[in-house]
Amino acid sequence: IQSETSAVRIHGLIGKPFLARSNRTGQSFFINGRWVRSLALSYGLQAGFHGLLMQGQYPTAVVFLELDLERVDVNVHPTKQEVRISNESELKSLLQETVAKRLAEEADLAPQMKAARLQAETWQVSSGPSSAPLSQSFTRPFAPNFMTSPAAGPQTAAAAMAHAEPSAESPILLRGKLGITKILGQIHNTFIVVETEEGLLIMDQHAAHERINFEALVRNFEAATPAAQRLLMQEVLELGMRPAELMRDSLPFLSKLGFEIEAFGENAFVIRAVPAILADENPVPLLKTFLEEKEEGRIKTGLEGKAEDIAALISCKRKSVKAHDPIAYPVLVSMVERLSACENPFSCPHGRPAFLNYRFNELEKQFKRVL
Repeated sequence: IQSETSAVRIHGLIGKPFLARSNRTGQSFFINGRWVRSLALSYGLQAGFHGLLMQGQYPTAVVFLELDLERVDVNVHPTKQEVRISNESELKSLLQETVAKRLAEEADLAPQMKAARLQAETWQVSSGPSSAPLSQSFTRPFAPNFMTSPAAGPQTAAAAMAHAEPSAESPILLRGKLGITKILGQIHNTFIVVETEEGLLIMDQHAAHERINFEALVRNFEAATPAAQRLLMQEVLELGMRPAELMRDSLPFLSKLGFEIEAFGENAFVIRAVPAILADENPVPLLKTFLEEKEEGRIKTGLEGKAEDIAALISCKRKSVKAHDPIAYPVLVSMVERLSACENPFSCPHGRPAFLNYRFNELEKQFKRVL
């Protein structure tokens, strides 16, 4: 990282999200060459990783700051390790912007395979029967609403197959750089395997689906007219006193997402429309679960403000792709395409990785093709 203003210069190194720790011991800050403790700088660093880390994870970094000595008071602590900085909030914001900008430039923030993690004894061949018959992978394919978007109508499976299969000449690009050249399929109805120009990726289908839905709802929230789907039959949501109060407070937020909800009596609400991305959902249990989690304070994502509420709503979505859901091949293609269009394709809204990156040269090392 590197940035500079007339008053301060920031430079150093930040670790990718998968190097995060459960505490702040991986963070070192230096002001004018002196190692210091600073919660403000730590908070600025954390804010720069917004949306990329799970709750309770802290990024690793070595950050150097050079600023006017008159702005630094080193007489806060006997050891002079803690300092007080004038206009500390401005410095925190600059660090946040510097980190966020650098992460936005990085094409690959996914965890990578490390040779030391793969031991020969971990590769075992099962001698017993499989817990599920092989034929299960080819039956009851899951077909969520991936192939419909607010801008385009539903696609047939044949149409998706015809245009979406990537190639070395026209790869699907993640973050505009990481090229996917072939979609190989599912393993254990839980992970999607794709070939890239540098090796292969293994995607978590549930995390990927949550990311796709999350960003679709964020776009809805930010749009002047959110994409919505009117219900053929209006639904009535009946609530207790406290959930009804939370619902009344949440109506402006839900309206911005594409819900059309009105009060219907003292503690009841009528639902007339839902966001287009949630068109296949029953909104009553979804909203009930969402309000219960808000009431009990269980919503903790590491995100801020409305983004956290959107992430919570996505986690309440019961028909999203889960582990062990078989998915038809055209829908796999559509999922990969839509994930590649995401602003942050690397993690779900709660910070779990959406895919792992296995580089080809690491695979060659494991098979002793190269030393």
